[in-house]
Amino acid sequence: MLKRHTYASKLFANNIPLKTVQVLLGHSNIKTTADVYTHEYLSKKLMLWKN
Repeated sequence: MLKRHTYASKLFANNIPLKTVQVLLGHSNIKTTADVYTHEYLSKKLMLWKN
């Protein structure tokens, strides 16, 4: 599970489109990708921005 999160996080960090990440992770619904994987990346990005 950790490898999937790391993989997805690295994809988002490199500006890979959400739809592409969805396909690479094998999700049938893009909402799954967005709900499960983007929150952590966006939270970290926001924290960096605030500092």
